[in-house]
Amino acid sequence: DRSPSRGLGDVYKRQATSNLLRHSRAAENEADRTAFTLLNETGQTAKGMVSFMEKLNNQTLYYSQLPPPYLTTHPLPPERISSARYHVEEREAGKQLSDDSNLQPDFEYLQARLYALTNTSGDVLRKYRGDSATDLQAQAIALANQGKLAASLDKMARLQQLRPNDPYLYELMAQAYIDASDLNKAVAAYAKALEKRPLDLILRYQYGLALRLNNQFEEAIAEFQRVNQRRPQWIGPARQLGLAYGGAGNMAYSHFWLLVAALETRDITTATTQRALARQYIKEGHPLYLELIRLSELIDEAKEQ
Repeated sequence: DRSPSRGLGDVYKRQATSNLLRHSRAAENEADRTAFTLLNETGQTAKGMVSFMEKLNNQTLYYSQLPPPYLTTHPLPPERISSARYHVEEREAGKQLSDDSNLQPDFEYLQARLYALTNTSGDVLRKYRGDSATDLQAQAIALANQGKLAASLDKMARLQQLRPNDPYLYELMAQAYIDASDLNKAVAAYAKALEKRPLDLILRYQYGLALRLNNQFEEAIAEFQRVNQRRPQWIGPARQLGLAYGGAGNMAYSHFWLLVAALETRDITTATTQRALARQYIKEGHPLYLELIRLSELIDEAKEQ
């Protein structure tokens, strides 16, 4: 029921990210804001987030020549850390928030995941050599980063026996299956992850990506719509809706959502092109006709600025 163009009045205030596989500063800032929101909703402090960012920043400085993949694709400028510190100070002024370590069960397991994501594969494999769930998880990530997908998936299969209810294990499996071009298994793994955490919108978005890559366009559309309804400020679902509708052969909705995506990234040239294409399919009486007029007005206003 949500109007597709709802909230587009301030769309030009958003920062663009042109590559869905590579995180820009704008995307990282959006992720930070989402993290702050989730922490606020659960009454938790963001002190741990500040500490983690500081550690990442130190890693970035240390690996000045050849940083690990995570640090290459997740920029950490000083202003991100400053923003996080400001959030902590503002949020906790006069209000006691929870800093209870019990809120983070299986800390060593989580710590191993973060270490594996932020260090070289060699360092990870030297540090985690055992057969515990913690070790197997770190080994699986390191092997996947080395491109040894069969060995990585073998570690994950062993880990699954130890932690069958870990949604993020299934997420890792799905990503490995995508890299191995086994999209059916990737889709199944994401579905399993969502069974464990049905409210996780990032997992749902990734599930939609896997569905689209697997040519399951109608299912992908449904997932991207759910994400877009819950988080209309996120950059990404609109473009994916456009691509999924295109794959399904619905060109009116495809060009409409690609137009929305172009406006979200302030790409007025692409928005103009998509508007012309959308007009070929969306005529008076079409459900999107009035919405297209509103978006056209936004394009014209942007051109006049």
